[in-house]
Amino acid sequence: MTSKTSIFVSATSALAIAIAVFGASARAVDVPATKVVGEASAVTLNVGSKHMVSYFLTGNRGCDVTLMVGEKANEDGENGSIGTRTQFSVGSGRTARVDTAEGKSLEFSCQNTAKFMGVRALDLLAYEPAKR
Repeated sequence: MTSKTSIFVSATSALAIAIAVFGASARAVDVPATKVVGEASAVTLNVGSKHMVSYFLTGNRGCDVTLMVGEKANEDGENGSIGTRTQFSVGSGRTARVDTAEGKSLEFSCQNTAKFMGVRALDLLAYEPAKR
């Protein structure tokens, strides 16, 4: 999996870009189940204190995912930001997970045709196998 991370200089310009790309109709939801999106369609979600916007484009071997992560806005819609942009590929018919520091993981599933992608939030649990 190839990953590139870049930091946006201005949260305001990053938010403007996100609105221009994804449209004003995209809205954040807490994701209890898998959301399935088509190519170039945005999925926005709140995971803990983070706000995430993601989309994918069909690549040579699967889904090329872009994920932007920032602070979730307060109840008045202020102080939210998109601060980090990460890009990675998920092979056709494969899944990839991105862990958060708050004990959550985002799972990205590239459908076999790479025309659709599933996204869901998972709770991470610590596990230690029994010693023999």
